[in-house]
Amino acid sequence: MTVSVMKKALWEYGSCPLCGNADSGFILYRFGPVAQYASSIEWSSEFGSLGLRRCPCCGLFYLCPRPTEEFVRSIYASKDYFEKDAGLGYEDYAVQETSLRRTFKRFLVTLRRQGLVRGSMADIGCGPGYLLDEAKPFFRLRMGTDMCPEMAAQASALCDGVVCGGPRDLADVRRVFDLVTSISVLEHLYDPVDFLTGCAESLKDRGAVVLVTPNMNGFWRQCTGRRWPSFKLPEHIAFYDKRTLAVLADRAGMELVRVFPYHEEFPLGLILAKVGLGLPGKWSRRGPSVLLPNVMIAGVFKMKARSTGI
Repeated sequence: MTVSVMKKALWEYGSCPLCGNADSGFILYRFGPVAQYASSIEWSSEFGSLGLRRCPCCGLFYLCPRPTEEFVRSIYASKDYFEKDAGLGYEDYAVQETSLRRTFKRFLVTLRRQGLVRGSMADIGCGPGYLLDEAKPFFRLRMGTDMCPEMAAQASALCDGVVCGGPRDLADVRRVFDLVTSISVLEHLYDPVDFLTGCAESLKDRGAVVLVTPNMNGFWRQCTGRRWPSFKLPEHIAFYDKRTLAVLADRAGMELVRVFPYHEEFPLGLILAKVGLGLPGKWSRRGPSVLLPNVMIAGVFKMKARSTGI
């Protein structure tokens, strides 16, 4: 296989991840060559530049062209995804631990106020397990999944067990969870409907799934435009708002019962680095944390009420 063919094999002109529509729709933004975003992934010039398309059928904004799912899944399975940032992954997930834990505590308090905290929970795409650890005072049983074996092993030490894989890899413990969460995963998914139905298979009858994802129609995207930090290319391939979350729910046979804002803390140095500024020495990625409101949205999904009939 030639180098050019190998490069081309990493990319595809995919259809809409949400509804499968193959019509291209209009392009909201054109981004530059992928080398600007991910120096670690080969780019085929045959694909031109990255574009953000809006599906004319369901309204979802999605990346086109995009990396193939097979290639991206191999990236997510690597520990390097959480420790290096060449456009793919995180510079060092551990650097954000304090900020993430504070964010998760605030999230859990919000869930409790909404009556979603009781009994047992599972976190899909749990990473090193910070949310599961912070959830100890809130839930009797805490489990999770992650694509990376090293992250799954690390998170297992902080809860009641983590398996390597996705929601359906919790098959041995189906129908036992009152709550299934997944934070910053939806924007990566090539088949979000299958993912949501997989999460629902682990729920008790009155359980809920809470998915947290960047808000395409939110203040930060409208304010920053194409420079929106959640355009983390090329691994973020789909961008949702309240309306497309409702479409997702319907296609999965579920109901979107509410959407609420998700506030997040970040190290000040990390925020400044995102806008091209920097702090000296040890402050470059650490320093004080800053709370940013409405960074993402959280959708609460429940199974549709069954028709009783006569």
